[in-house]
Amino acid sequence: MTTTTRTVRAMALVTVLILTAPVVGATPEPNLTEVPVEVYPLPEGKTVFSAILAHSNGKVYIGASYNVARLIEFDPKTKAMKVVARMTSRALESGGPDLKDPVLKGDRGDGEFPQTKWKSAQDKIHTQLHEGRDGRVYGATHCRVENPGSTRSYGGGHWFAYDPKTGATEDLGWSRRHEGIITCCYDRERHVLYGISWPTGYLFSCKPDEKHYAARLNILGLASSHLDCSSRYIDVVKDGRVYMADGATGDIRVYVPGEGRLHSVLGLTTPSHPSSEVPATLRESPAWRNWWFWGARSPDGMHLFTTGQRGGRLTEIDATKGKWGWVIDHGPTVPWADKDRWAGPYCSGMVFASATVLYHTVGPQLLSYDMKTRKVMDHGRTVLKTDSATRVTLGGGARGADGVLYFYTKVKKKPAIAVLVPVRLEREPTLLRVSPYVVLRPWSERRLKIR
Repeated sequence: MTTTTRTVRAMALVTVLILTAPVVGATPEPNLTEVPVEVYPLPEGKTVFSAILAHSNGKVYIGASYNVARLIEFDPKTKAMKVVARMTSRALESGGPDLKDPVLKGDRGDGEFPQTKWKSAQDKIHTQLHEGRDGRVYGATHCRVENPGSTRSYGGGHWFAYDPKTGATEDLGWSRRHEGIITCCYDRERHVLYGISWPTGYLFSCKPDEKHYAARLNILGLASSHLDCSSRYIDVVKDGRVYMADGATGDIRVYVPGEGRLHSVLGLTTPSHPSSEVPATLRESPAWRNWWFWGARSPDGMHLFTTGQRGGRLTEIDATKGKWGWVIDHGPTVPWADKDRWAGPYCSGMVFASATVLYHTVGPQLLSYDMKTRKVMDHGRTVLKTDSATRVTLGGGARGADGVLYFYTKVKKKPAIAVLVPVRLEREPTLLRVSPYVVLRPWSERRLKIR
């Protein structure tokens, strides 16, 4: 590289940082405008994690946790709900590949993990749900208690496919014994699923059309450097590259199909936010401050937006720039997080309402970010439509073909579906700022060999 080329690149980066500097001004207070939402309680289940899907057939599917996980169907037209599948503990006894446990530092301390036996192992659908190009609903199961020592007698999380046309559920097998499947994404172009195991943090692939386990289920690499640091969000961009994060270091892992290895790109490491509400064992946990908790892919398929577990920052992966994509920091999700214990910085919901507008939630506060204008807007607090005094916190996020947004929530400790119509959200939003748009170390890379 010539001196002139280096100078031009350096000047270009400086220009980006100068032109996109944060807006300086007084810190705004939360917008207390009420955003009413319609809520429909689930017929069964005690909680919902990430599993919500607006299907092309007009129905909405929710994965609920309740001793044995349920898949629930919601009809927006009739408001009817029904359980369409129960993930029993008697899953297939032959499954995917297996590997010897790697040597990793225990995130919650050293020592032997206790042995635990459960009656019903497939307790959760913790993963996102995806509509396959064959019309089936894909997801995976997870173990009951998130404690690294409680999985030794756990058979393993299973991939499943539910067919809305026939009502049949197919068990596609496990990815690894004793490991739950905590998150997954779907590459529609290539018809392949990717998932991350817990507590070890392996990256898996699942090819639903393959008839034999050896071809259907494969371990692709180790995405975590510590136990209990598996990312809660994984996604794939249009060209097939798969992105995830090491919950311990904040490094971004990139998997490219056909290369046979994971690449590690320096990402964003955020400071922890100790709280009396956080279990003591987690306050110093690297996972607590660095894993991707939730995210969304832009409609063009080349931008991923994520938020950390406690960092309260909106981060973008722009996969159109450079070999691995630029890591862009859009700053804290809300500026008043330290003043309002209900408002964050915990972000639990995220979904694109249009080609460029991303809605996301922090506690009961509803915000949006526009990729085109880089404006961060505050729409106010989400409350029950039938009781404006009751705040509701929205999680997950799915967009129907008609533009209606669906989230999961809890009302009186019971899980429910929340429904929002975006056109109604434009009433008196508050401009919080223009995004700082700071590019973070997009060029550093390490390669990880598959074990």
